[in-house]
Parts: sequence; C-alpha cells; structure tokens
Amino acid sequence: MYCKCALIDSARKVFNENTESMKLSICYNALLSGYVLNLRYCDAFLLLGKMRELGVEINAVTMLGLILACAGPGDNVYEICGSVDYGRRLFNEIPEKGLITWNAMIFGYAQNGLASQVLELYREMKTCGVFPDAVTFVGVLSSVAHLGARSVGCAVEQQIAANGFGRNPFLSNALINMYSRCGNLKKARAIFDRMPVKSVVSWTAIIGGYGMHGQGEVAVQLFDEMIRIGVRPDSTAFVSVLSACSHAGPSDKGSNYFAAMEKKYGLQLGPEHYSCMVDLLGRAG
Repeated sequence: MYCKCALIDSARKVFNENTESMKLSICYNALLSGYVLNLRYCDAFLLLGKMRELGVEINAVTMLGLILACAGPGDNVYEICGSVDYGRRLFNEIPEKGLITWNAMIFGYAQNGLASQVLELYREMKTCGVFPDAVTFVGVLSSVAHLGARSVGCAVEQQIAANGFGRNPFLSNALINMYSRCGNLKKARAIFDRMPVKSVVSWTAIIGGYGMHGQGEVAVQLFDEMIRIGVRPDSTAFVSVLSACSHAGPSDKGSNYFAAMEKKYGLQLGPEHYSCMVDLLGRAG
C-alpha cells in the first residue's frame, strides 16, 4: 500500500521494523517491486544483493521485478542488462510466453526509443493469440506517439475501449500524449476534459500538446488553472510550460515560472529548464 501510494520510505520503515525471522521472500519482493514502481532501480538491485547475502529465496516474482527495473529509463540500462538485443534473444528462447513476458519486452523496446520494434512485437503478440492488457497499451501508445502513427493510435484506442480499459487514467494520459504529438489537439482535449480525476501527468500531457503546436497562450492558461485547483507541478510540468512560453507564449510568464521553480516549489533546476529559458530569451530578443 505504501509503495503504491509513492510512500516508499514509509514502506522501508515497516520492512525494517520486522524481525529477521519475519522477512520472508514475499516481504523482500514487495519492497523490491515498490522500489521499481517508484523508479528507484539502484535500491532494487541493492536489495537483491541483501537477499543473496542473507540467503532469502529469489523466485520468479523477484526476477519479474528486476526485469521491469532493467526496462526502466536511464543510461544505466545497458550497464545492468547488457543490451536490448540480448534481451530479445532471451525472449526468443522462452518456449511459452505469457503476457508478462511480452509486456517486459515491449517496454524494453519502448524505453530505449525503438518504437518500430514495439509495434512489430505488438502485432506478433496478437498473432500468437496473447491478449494485451492496460500495461501493453501504455507501451504501444508511447511508441505510436514517437512515430506519429495516428491511424495505428486510433486503432489502439478502439481496442482499449473494446477491452474495457476506457477509464484507465494511465491509458487516458497515454492517449492525450499520443493525440497531441500526432497533431489532433481536439481529440486530446476531449479525452482530457472527460477525465474525472486529472493528475499532474494529465495536465502536463495536454499543456505540452498545446505548446508543441504553437498555442502557448492556451498552455499557460492551463498551467495556471492546474495550480489554481491545487495540483502541484513537478519538474516535467515546468519543462512543458517553459517550452510553450518559448514557442508562442509570453516571455515574462516564462521567466516567472523559472524563478518559481526553486523559490516557491523547491524543485531543482535541470539542464532542460535552462535550455528552455535560453531558447525563450533568445526568441524574445
């Protein structure tokens, strides 16, 4: 529960309070999966080392969590897992592939920017009679967005509805991102507007869509509305709004957002935020 609520430090505290005799593999697996879920991949691998040291059973559930960690974003993917090609060779050697195996490979391709391979694997998966789930569709939609393959995205949306995943917030966010990148802002906005609960990811996706297509004023209005209703912006949201200000928005608003990141929200400025500001100020003369 703590892991799924992004309170990973609280989860670790509960784990640490258990006596050694109570720390069964199920406890380790729960915490390891929680680290992966919260993108703390190094902590997941350190916990694996602790399991080995203490002789705790490493089972299929443990390995699944580690596979997903290897499919996570970042330059350390190749250091930890070798290469995507090696992952594909292992995938090909599995005689009977379940949905989890297909999803792991799809995400491995998606996280490494191999969008064409994702769509090929998705088609192969359906040919083999394996039915996709919400996790599959998220990986596929991210690749559709990368390629700008709107027709494929529309077909995927129909399959999402047919499989009863239409109200899944993660898929709604992925659809907003996909339609925005493919230039269909009307469709992206319709999906956004009908979401009953909008997370910062939802707002960031639609703000980025408007900014990407030169509608910086609308993007800024949405960002201000997000803050007004109490959704706290993160670093990615600021990248979206700063980029929007750079392309078609007011430069003074962009400067104010940039200053507010550290002063008001305590967020660390990264190179992507500085790049947006250089671009914004350069375009403003």
